[in-house]
Amino acid sequence: MYTGIGKVWRNDFMAIQVAKDRMSFGGDGFSHHELSAQGGQKKGGLPMKYLLLVSHGTMAPGVHSVIRMLLGDRDDVLSYSMEDGVSADEYVAGLSKVIEPIQADDTVLVLGDIVGGSPLTNALNTLTQKGLLAQTLAFGGLSLPMAISALMAIDDGLDDATLEQSIVEEATAGIRKVELALDEDDEEDL
Repeated sequence: MYTGIGKVWRNDFMAIQVAKDRMSFGGDGFSHHELSAQGGQKKGGLPMKYLLLVSHGTMAPGVHSVIRMLLGDRDDVLSYSMEDGVSADEYVAGLSKVIEPIQADDTVLVLGDIVGGSPLTNALNTLTQKGLLAQTLAFGGLSLPMAISALMAIDDGLDDATLEQSIVEEATAGIRKVELALDEDDEEDL
């Protein structure tokens, strides 16, 4: 369990539920400090749903890059990472710029690499300071299948409970052993 800025987040199967109202996605992050010029554009004046990917190293921008490759560039996906040697204050300052497009009526789904890690914890604290925690749902254990599943669920207009279930199920299903059925001739080719 993590306590921060007057809120308690509970760790349930790598999910941190920080509010009942949630979900969202916007555009950034090809490199860890690069902001998309398109991020957060409202469609028809409706609130946006943003997916915010955060991580140590370059994992979040890497997942964002693959999302771009497979699904195209999206205004509803943002990413930012804490690279080696970057202080928490520097990370928060950069993250604050990335999430600038997110407005008070928007919602945010945060996928972080590690529950309790600095990128996810600081992202939640930064969203709290921006008054967005009530519209935020956060998960640890970031993976590409999890992120794609989240985007598909958002696109399908799933309600929050179904969206949460979909993300957890996809993340769980993505972990499996690859069974290799090789005969002796195949082993020589490796």
